[in-house]
Formats: sequence, structure tokens, C-alpha cells
Amino acid sequence: MASSTVSSNILNLISIKLDRDNYLLWKSQFVPVLRANKLLGYVDGSLVCPSRFILDSEQHPTTTVNLAYETWMERDALVLLWINATLTSPVLQRVVGLQSSCEVWLRLKRLHLIQSRSRILQLKQQFQSLKKNGLSITDYLDKMKGIADALGAVGQPISDYDLCNQVLNGLGQEYDPVHTSINNRDSPILFDELFGQLLTFELRLESHVAAHPSEHPSTGFFTNPTSPLQPHWRGGSRGKHHSYRGSGRNRNNGNPSAALSDAQHNPTSKQDSSSTCQICNHVGHNALDCFHRLDLSYQGRQPPKKLKAMVATKHGSSTWFTNTGASNHVTADLNNLSLQSDYDGSDCLAGGNGNKLSISHIGSTLFSHNDANFHLRQILHVPSMKTNLLSVSQFTKDNNCHFIFIASGFFVKDNLSGKTLFQGRINDGLYPLHLPMQLKGQSTLSPSAFSSVCVSSHIWHHRLGHPASQSMAAIAPHISCLGSSKLSSICSSCQMGKSSRLSFMLSQSVATFPLELVHTNANMERKPLGSLLLLSLLMFALVGGSLAGGIAIYWGQNGNEGTLAETCATGNYAFVNVAFLSSFGNGQTPMINLAGHCDPYSNGCTGLSSDIKACQSNGIKVILSIGGGAGGYSLASSEDAKEVATYLWNNFLGGKSSSRPLGNAVLDGIDFDIEGGTSEHWDELARFLAGYSKRGKKVYLTAAPQCPYPDAWVGGALKTGLFDYVWVQFYNNPPCQYASGNVGNLEDAWKQWTSAIPTAKIFLGLPAAPEAAGSGFIPATDLTSDVLPAIKGSSKYGGVMLWSKYYDDQTGYSSSIKSHV
Repeated sequence: MASSTVSSNILNLISIKLDRDNYLLWKSQFVPVLRANKLLGYVDGSLVCPSRFILDSEQHPTTTVNLAYETWMERDALVLLWINATLTSPVLQRVVGLQSSCEVWLRLKRLHLIQSRSRILQLKQQFQSLKKNGLSITDYLDKMKGIADALGAVGQPISDYDLCNQVLNGLGQEYDPVHTSINNRDSPILFDELFGQLLTFELRLESHVAAHPSEHPSTGFFTNPTSPLQPHWRGGSRGKHHSYRGSGRNRNNGNPSAALSDAQHNPTSKQDSSSTCQICNHVGHNALDCFHRLDLSYQGRQPPKKLKAMVATKHGSSTWFTNTGASNHVTADLNNLSLQSDYDGSDCLAGGNGNKLSISHIGSTLFSHNDANFHLRQILHVPSMKTNLLSVSQFTKDNNCHFIFIASGFFVKDNLSGKTLFQGRINDGLYPLHLPMQLKGQSTLSPSAFSSVCVSSHIWHHRLGHPASQSMAAIAPHISCLGSSKLSSICSSCQMGKSSRLSFMLSQSVATFPLELVHTNANMERKPLGSLLLLSLLMFALVGGSLAGGIAIYWGQNGNEGTLAETCATGNYAFVNVAFLSSFGNGQTPMINLAGHCDPYSNGCTGLSSDIKACQSNGIKVILSIGGGAGGYSLASSEDAKEVATYLWNNFLGGKSSSRPLGNAVLDGIDFDIEGGTSEHWDELARFLAGYSKRGKKVYLTAAPQCPYPDAWVGGALKTGLFDYVWVQFYNNPPCQYASGNVGNLEDAWKQWTSAIPTAKIFLGLPAAPEAAGSGFIPATDLTSDVLPAIKGSSKYGGVMLWSKYYDDQTGYSSSIKSHV
């Protein structure tokens, strides 16, 4: 039995209080205390509460109180007291009302495990992209281990082998000896052993640098860290051009006299007066200190390529050297900036030799290559620079692309389509972009305010507001540069605007709801009844042909995806699923998890009410999604389903409650994103919710099943015919998802879904980015050219569902496909 000493001193044994971020540390301290006092069974459920009264021989309760029951209750209350004493106030609020230590323990575990899919992907991305760069070995390894522990805490453990490999991948080339020695081992190295080896190697590096400072110059640029602009470059990056090693001309911006003067008069400069320079043959210095050391024209022969890469030579302004460590582009040629302004800041760039380079302007420009436009923003004009530097990070962010560097050259590819936009070859170990000398925004022509260029009659037709052919013929004699008034091609805008007089082209217009787009004749004359009837039928056919699918999006699982109001304001979405109500049913308290947007437990999400109403005022349906991939939920019985339906009605739909988590806004419906628990009673929940539609506002029911038919969780519920929209997840399931160039599996699954379930509309569910799912991402070009044409012929086609708003922001996927959906 637990001693009174432990009871009174529990806070001395548990040094931390549980908050939202330290569950593993708290648990690692709490479990040994329970185990030492033989109380662990009370929280894990292995010690079941005995009967309150002693049972007779026929297992019927008597009136005699069971002493074992009283003992169990005392110990359970003691454990509950310990747990509550080590919780912070926000966490304690989440377990108020729970009566046993086991209930509280399981609730805390569930709260910790409720991690969104986006959180897991974010951790994985951090784990794969973390580099040591300027961190110490200790800080770097602590960060890497922290990310690995966080992944393990959400059910994605990282093995020691994978952790050590990733640690080695994030190190710089100075750690190659350690990398090589570990790769040559017969057995895998453990993380703790690797930690010790790297720490020892770092100490050796530091001692070597301290003993030989001239051998390890800084090769990058830096600025004052308090600067709001903060352009910075790190040495050793791909595409770097300046190294500014040693002394001499680079140290003094190419001024040899200054360098010589410095060598002669600097009292700290120790020169051997008897030594002869191997470069210039002068006495008094050696080749290392000669200011002609990197002057190729003076040396008379080409140095090795590795040394040549260090030379700061003047390149044409059209050549930009890629730099993965730069935060800004840098140029010495002001003509490279089509838009510019004076730089009024106090920052400067500095070479590794300490020489400061002033920034005079900041600006941007635009250039074209093979029909692709590229933006260069945040360009710093530094007149004393010898070449142009292109920041890879800034370039990829501004142009939604990525670089692929290989031994022979590099490629610039579009993130969305994968198309190659630019490619170049390696040059002396560097990766230069040879951009067109003529940048957009500049002109090589002399002033031409009075010059003119002849254009086609089609362009004049557009300029003049689409006049009729008779009017165009009357205007033509007054346009000296118009050869013929006859249009070279049929104007599609005129056909749509005056549809009763011209034949029709294939309509490319899109409407998102009935009667949004109506084609008529602005100059319609009085016509007989038969003609008007024909026109009415024609308009009806046009409206029917213009109806198109919509886009549904999941919002709520990443705090960096913008507000709900901003999501709706994009105009890209017809449905927004607020995700998720992640815990409900089976007697547990329902919990909504919006992953950093707001805290529902302190009524912090009631402000979403105005956002919901703003979305609905624009015709967008806002739906609460229940379930999710990381929640804890199930329905134990028909009565349980009814209680959950009542809760949803009173707290999110048209009912009344004093504690509505999202305020007084009435959501449009409920989305079933069920990916766990049991498959029972979801059909009953759907029936109970559908019954509330009879009380006034319709309750829309939607679902997000997996593409293998039938869905393992809501397959039975979908057969009720009560669901208005079903967004089938055609991802993370290779047998029924799109494969590059092969739409067959997806099309077969689509036909099975559309023919098997009695629902109004079915949506094609997709990830909005490759990182949003394990598999199943479809490039926008493939979707619009291969997939949508194969499925849009179905009368049940409703559109496309995307996971999620955060990933859509990264790729712009919805904007790319909207006109085709």
C-alpha cells in the first residue's frame, strides 16, 4: 500500500507538471512512482474494481460491505490525487468530472495521441530537412533527438539506425571522416555512441582551427543579426562563387596598393625579408601573401579548377551563380533591377576577410525563358560585388519551383506539374544561370513614343469593344495600319454575347450553381413565340451544360493555413469541412481539435462564428467533420448514436446549448471521416441526424470513405441513401488510385462507387500536395487532361475534394484546377 510519506511528497518526486507539450517527460517520472508503490494497475485497468458488496454462493450481492472494495477505492482516490496534483491548470480543466484514476489516465493519454496528420507530416519534414549548419553538435543532436522523440510519441517511432543515418546526412563535409569510419563498421552504431564520437570530433576541429586560423577562413557573407532585412550567406553551399580567402586584393576590394601598404606597415604582419615570392619574384613575402596570387592574367597560366572557383572575376551581368545559403539575390549591375529603390538601411555585406560591402539599392526584376516567367525579388545592389549571386531559397519560393543538382548540371522544375523550366551545365564546379541579357521591364529600343506597329484586325476588334462587321468596315479607312477590316478568325466573345445570331463554339465557361451563367442576345429583336420558345430551350441547355463540379477542402489541422474567413474568401471552395471533432461516443466527453487555430476548452473557438456566417453568406457550405485519422471515437449502441446526434444538433447545428464550441453559428451539416473504432451504428447516427432536417434547416450529410469498395467503416451507412455528398479518398490506396499515365484503376473504382451507393454527388478525393499523403498525388496537368475527362461523364460527378487547406496554400492546387473541375 502506498505510504503516507509518498502521498505527502509526490511533488518532490515529480519535478515537472504536465502541460500540453511534456507528456513523455511527465509519464517517465510518474510511472516509476506508481510501479514502486504497486499502484500501476489502477491506471492501466489491470486492477479491476471489486464488487461493493460480498457475493453469496450464487453470486448474488449481500448487504455486507466488501472490504476489498473500500481498499480499492481508497488507493484509487490516492492515485487520482497524485495525478491531479501534477497537472497544470489548462490540463486539469480537461479532466474535470472524471471519477477514477484510470479514466483520467486514459484521457491524458488520448489527449496526447490526438495529433493531426499534418503534425506528423510536419515532424517528418523537419526530421528529413534539419541540417547542422551553424549549430553546435550538441544543439544539433538535441534537436534531431527531440524530433525523433516527438514522432515516436505520435505513433511514428524512428529507429536508432534511421536516426543515426539522418544525423550523418545533416552534417557538413568537414565531418566526412566520421561519416566514412561509421560506414565501414561491421555493426550499426547507436545514437549515444555517435553522440560521443561527434562531440569528440567537434572538439578536435575547434582546437585545430584555434591553432591554425588562416586555414579556416570564413567563406560567407554576414550582416548584423538585428537587421530587419537580414541577408545572409553560409559558406560551403552549392553554387557559391566568392570565397575571399587569405589576404591581398580580395581583402581590399581589388586595391593592390592598399594591400601592399597593409603588408608593409601592419605591425602584426610578420614577413621573412629574405624570402622570395614564387609568383612575382619580389623579395619580402611569400606566395601565400602575394596580392597577385589570384590574378590569372599576371600568373600567365590557368590554375587547377578547385582554385579557380575561388577567384573573384567579373562575369557578364546575365550570369547568376546559384547559392543555397543566400537569403537574397545580389548583383553589382543596377541595370539588372527593373524595379528599384534606394536602400536606406545600415546593413552591409561582409566577406570572410572582414571587408564590408555596402548595399546601395534593393529591387526586383522578371525574365522569361521558353515561355516561362521567372521572378527575382529582394535583389540587393552591391556595386563592389564581382558577380551576381542567386538565392536558391528565394528563387524557389517566388517561382513555386525546385532545383535538382547533378554532377553535370542542374534542372529547375515546376512544383505542380514537374515540368522542366530551365536547365544548365556545371562550370568549374559552379552552377550558373545564364539569364537573358534583356530582362523584362528593360528596353533596348530608343525612345519610340511616336512609332507604331501594325497589328491584325482581330486585335483592333478587341480594342474597339467588339463592333459588328459593318461598323468595323466603316472604321477601317481611318486606321492607317489596318490592312483589312475582315476578321482573321471568329471572335468567341461575340458568339457568347450574341448567341442568337451566331453559331456556337464548345463552351468553356463554368458555373458553380444553377442560373449563375445565362447567355442571351443583348440586341435581341422582337421575335415570334416559336422563336422565343426555342431561345428559352437553348438558354436552358446552355445553363445545364455550364453546370460544373465544386471543390471541397478540409480546414482546421494546421495553424498556418489562414483563418476560416480567409479560406472562404479565396473563392476556390464550395464546401469547407472544419476538422475534426476527434473524440466522441462510448460515454466519453466530445472534444474538438483545431490544431492551433483556437482552444475550445477555454471557449477560444467561439470567435469562429462570424467566420462561419461570412462563408455561408457567400454560398459556401461549412460542415463539421467528425472522426479523423488520429482521434478516439466509437459508437457503442443505438442509444449512444442517438446521444451523439443530439449533442451535434444542440452544439453545432440548429439546436440550443449554453456551451456551443463554435459560437452561435449554425453549421450546414456533418461529415463522417471515420477511420477507426468500429463499423457499427454509423447508419443509425446518419438516420438520427437526417431526422433533424424536418425541424427546419436541412442537415447535409457527407462522408469521406477510402476508395476500396465498400469502405470498412461507413460502408453500411452509405447504403442508407441519406448522404448528400461523398468525397471518396483516392489516395493512400494504390489498388484504386491514379498511377502516372494510368487512370484505369481509379476509373474502375469510380464506376463502382457511382453505381453502388445511392447518393446525390460523389467527389474525387485527392491530396493537394505530394507531402499531404503517402501516395496518390496527381499533378494538376494529369488531373485535367487524363483523370477528369474519364469521370466527369457520370451524372453523380460532384467535383474534387482536397486534403488540406495548408497543403493547397503551398502548391496553389485548387487555383490550377478550378476552371476544369
